[in-house]
Amino acid sequence: MKAKARIFFDLFLMAFFIAVIIASYQYNVKARLMPLVIAFPCLAMLIYNFISDVLGKKETKVISLEDEMFLKTMEKVHAEVMEEKKEKKTDREETIGLLKSGAWILLYCLMVYLFGFLITIPVYTIIFMRYSEDSWTATLSTAFGLWLTIYLVFTVIAKISLYDALIFRLWEG
Repeated sequence: MKAKARIFFDLFLMAFFIAVIIASYQYNVKARLMPLVIAFPCLAMLIYNFISDVLGKKETKVISLEDEMFLKTMEKVHAEVMEEKKEKKTDREETIGLLKSGAWILLYCLMVYLFGFLITIPVYTIIFMRYSEDSWTATLSTAFGLWLTIYLVFTVIAKISLYDALIFRLWEG
């Protein structure tokens, strides 16, 4: 039953991305680029996933007895920790978590409005990841990678002018 549901979901997503591809050809060349850049790789991955689900291939890795015991132990520890976290959450804590999430979204929107995408993306990533206590190496490499990807895809390849920030418009005019 689970395999049939996965196959159905794969087909649904493939139909969605095919519809996106077909619809994007009604746009001008510049506007159709972004849906195509996203839809084609997603469709390719979905086709691979669909074939894997239909053929029922399960990836089995040969691991040593020690590794297997370690994995089982870690799964058990993870399950216990997750169970403790579930029990400890109160309504107040959930509300605080929801408010924090809303604050992060508002901060992002405000930063984009004030500073634009190319400045906001790395700065916001650094703020968020350091708040989450990630390492400086992971934080800076993620921020730079996101910035580089957005810059190359939108500005260089697609030649799309990203949002001019309020700060720069006030500075110029």
